[in-house]
Amino acid sequence: MTGHLVFSTLHTNDAISSAVRLIDMGTESYLAAAALRVVIAQRLVRKLCPDCSIGYDPTEQERSWLLSIADESIFKSEFKTSRGCQRCNNSGYHGRMGVYEFLELEGEMLDALRDNQPTRFSQLAKISSGYIPLIKSALDQAIAGKTSLEEVFRVAGDLEESAN
Repeated sequence: MTGHLVFSTLHTNDAISSAVRLIDMGTESYLAAAALRVVIAQRLVRKLCPDCSIGYDPTEQERSWLLSIADESIFKSEFKTSRGCQRCNNSGYHGRMGVYEFLELEGEMLDALRDNQPTRFSQLAKISSGYIPLIKSALDQAIAGKTSLEEVFRVAGDLEESAN
């Protein structure tokens, strides 16, 4: 509100609940709406070992899950897994990288936040063009061959557990 760029951390499960959490902590809803522009949530996924990664065909169960979040074109991608080698101590992974959920707050979404309507805010945020879900970010890294579908499913499982 004063023209300063402020970075802060907040312990929530995702970007959408972060804005609502500020209000739960006592911030006036009109102030949260006036000050917030972007919220980014992050998780770490393990990176495939570059020395032992190999192509991977998703199982039927994985294919079904992938179709629930993407269209058929996803199967044009070459997914990878890894065997394990001396470099990665036979784990198949070497290092980690961030995957990010991005929420740009705008328009009706800000109005819902300002009016302290968390359910409406969440609904609008999920359909906003300025929203990139964490699972999409993780899946993009699997499509790029940087992580495995196993890691994407692990992140997705964490998200499902936190939603319950």
